Amino acid sequence: MELPSLRRPSDAGSEAKEKVRPPGRPLWAYLLPVLLAALAGLALLVFFALQYMQSTRGEADRAAGRVAAEALATRVGEYLRGRRALLEVVERSAAARKALKQGDHATLEATAGALAKLLPGVIRLRLVPPGPVRPDPEGEAPMGFAGVDMVRRALQGRRTGAEIHQITAGRPYLALARPVMEGNRVLGAAFAAWPMKPLRALAATAPEFPGSLWLMQGGTDGYVISARGEGRPPAGTPGVAVPGSIWSVYYQVRSPGLDAGAMTLLAIAGAALLVIAGVLFLRLRTLAADLRADMASLAALGEAIAEGHGAGEHVPLTAAARPAMLLLCQLARKHFRNGKKGAPKLEVKQPEAGEETPPAAPGIQVEESDQRPPVKAPAEIFRAYDIRGLAGEELDAEVAAGLGWAFGELARDNGVEEVFVAHDPRLSSPELYEALCQGLAEMGLRVVELGMAPAGVLYYAMHKAPDAAAVLVTGSHNPPEYNGFKLYLRTEPVQGEQLQALQARMLKGGFQPRPGSRETRDLRRDYLDAVAQEVTLGRALTVVVDGGNGAAGETACALFELLGCEVVPLFCEPDGHFPNHHPDPSRPENLEALKAEVLARHADVGVAFDGDGDRVALVDDRGEAVWPEHLLMLLAADILRRHPGSDVIYDVKSSRHLAGFILSQGGRPIMWRSGHTRMKEKMRETGALIGGEFSGHIYIKERWFGSDDGIYVAARLLEVLADDPRPAHEQIAELPHSPATPEYQLPLNEGEALLAMQAIMAAASFPEARVVDLDGLRIEFSDSWGLVRPSNTLPALTFRFEADSEIALEEVKQRFRELLRLALPDHAPPF
Repeated sequence: MELPSLRRPSDAGSEAKEKVRPPGRPLWAYLLPVLLAALAGLALLVFFALQYMQSTRGEADRAAGRVAAEALATRVGEYLRGRRALLEVVERSAAARKALKQGDHATLEATAGALAKLLPGVIRLRLVPPGPVRPDPEGEAPMGFAGVDMVRRALQGRRTGAEIHQITAGRPYLALARPVMEGNRVLGAAFAAWPMKPLRALAATAPEFPGSLWLMQGGTDGYVISARGEGRPPAGTPGVAVPGSIWSVYYQVRSPGLDAGAMTLLAIAGAALLVIAGVLFLRLRTLAADLRADMASLAALGEAIAEGHGAGEHVPLTAAARPAMLLLCQLARKHFRNGKKGAPKLEVKQPEAGEETPPAAPGIQVEESDQRPPVKAPAEIFRAYDIRGLAGEELDAEVAAGLGWAFGELARDNGVEEVFVAHDPRLSSPELYEALCQGLAEMGLRVVELGMAPAGVLYYAMHKAPDAAAVLVTGSHNPPEYNGFKLYLRTEPVQGEQLQALQARMLKGGFQPRPGSRETRDLRRDYLDAVAQEVTLGRALTVVVDGGNGAAGETACALFELLGCEVVPLFCEPDGHFPNHHPDPSRPENLEALKAEVLARHADVGVAFDGDGDRVALVDDRGEAVWPEHLLMLLAADILRRHPGSDVIYDVKSSRHLAGFILSQGGRPIMWRSGHTRMKEKMRETGALIGGEFSGHIYIKERWFGSDDGIYVAARLLEVLADDPRPAHEQIAELPHSPATPEYQLPLNEGEALLAMQAIMAAASFPEARVVDLDGLRIEFSDSWGLVRPSNTLPALTFRFEADSEIALEEVKQRFRELLRLALPDHAPPF
């Protein structure tokens, strides 16, 4: 039956109009305003977020620019200090004073020429007597009116700041002037010219930041001495004054563009837009389908009513269709009460209610059988501040894996998630390293493998991530058959009772593994760049590097070349056989090849490292080994000039001259126990900026991390030596010396050293001497001292002696021979 027409006959005339009547609104027209509003809101949110990010980044960049400018100003000031120190050689020179008193031009020129040879890199030196000063346009580095003014001020007894002269002439140079005094009388002035090249290179050494740096003379409109970036600083650019000069460092931060964070935000916003559009599209399709179903239901109701059937049951899918459907159903019930069956019900399936079961959390279900077993490790390898033993006998892959489990569990329990691991070139190191890394990863840690690397690189990584752990697989300076582990947790060494607890944990077993990870990373380039930014040499040096076939040689050579040195490598190829000599630079016999090479190459200095690069030794330009305490004196004097009153730590094996020397330099001397963990602990406790041991471990906290990084210490020593024009042997000759011995060792069986030490202390009787039992037994007489203590790294007793004369040195050695005869009659003295 066809449905009756709803159009009245009178409507026929309007048929044409209905055909051209525009259609109803499409469904997307209803949702478009919602979409546009969502897009506008999201765009506004992104805009404000980007503004905030750019503002925050701009503040951080400006702070970084200020730090870079201050660092460059400090670096330039230090460079100028080095040049002024060189000019002090002239100021103190008796020849300069004599020539100025005579006053004739020829003598002044000749004397100035001779003294200029003592000033590395100087272009020209002038000695100017009192009286009228006139420009001197002749020869190299002409002196113009600016130079005349500088000299006149010097002749008045005033110390002038550094200036750049001859700018307009196109031959600029660094000018410095100082008065030459005799008592309170001004005899004349020294005027020196240095090349610009070192100054121009200094801007590149400043810390990186997104912007430009300028070292300027004469304000922002003046002369650009050195720059990192293009153009000139605009007026109003912030600057930092350079001490000892008329210069300033200006910095300008680039307007921050879209960095990774902003790009990430934009990417998230774009993804959000796609999600919104996708959701709206899907909802539009669902609405269209529901509306079509409801229209079909309404059509079925209309047909049922027209045919005289009941309304049946119809459930609308959209709320908008519900009123129309209810109205039709009421009409059906009102007009058809004769009991007829309703039209067949339109079945509309609704989604079934119910919650989805979330997926199981990721992880590893560890059965009891997955637990790691106990590991037996000899108790004697767990020493005072590290683990050390014979590879293949006391130390093997099983012990290394067990240590990885125990230390990994300890790190994990302390909230540590990342561990850095490196190893030295010993033949046994790769196997121990691999087992250790695997054991650490099985305890759920993120293991960053640095491979074969010197101790300094591991320390650099550890201090850059201070919440991490670190392990160095190394036998250090011990014979090739030994190996071991140095462990750190949040930059602090694991030692003493902590090491004993690790052994007990290994014996207990039952380690519960967790998913971890391993990744390889090379940080040597980062380390070299970091050190090069901290160290500047006032002059180029020729350096012989004896790597001892250990882990430090190649890295040290690369660093010294980066600092501008001419480097002569010696035994720098890593080789676990150590074919050339034992990797212990504290032993005099291991420095013979280095001494010969320094003399053969006419080098300024030679440096040597142990197997893992945490110890350093030095040979001067005459091929003489420098005592470690003298290295500490050089560095301490340099640091105390900038930080008077600071503590300086030295160990019981070091010279007693250290105390007096440190006091004379304005520092506070503290004697302490030997051993790298004990020294680092004492430095943290006291806040000392430097400490050192006779073994060659030196710790520098000023501008560095306070770790025993032999490569960095060597670079700082080169910096100190290069700031003085005199050769190394003359600089070291000024330090206090006495006849002294190297460190002697009395080998014992494993576990005997402590018992032997107890016997010695029981037999010792020196009522006329001062007894220091801080670490072993140090007996200090009026003209000498001697020390005996158990080694922390080998089963042995170590001895050392120092005296005011050779006779007194032999006497104190004889006193200790008698002590050994009483305490250990079965052992011959090693001295």
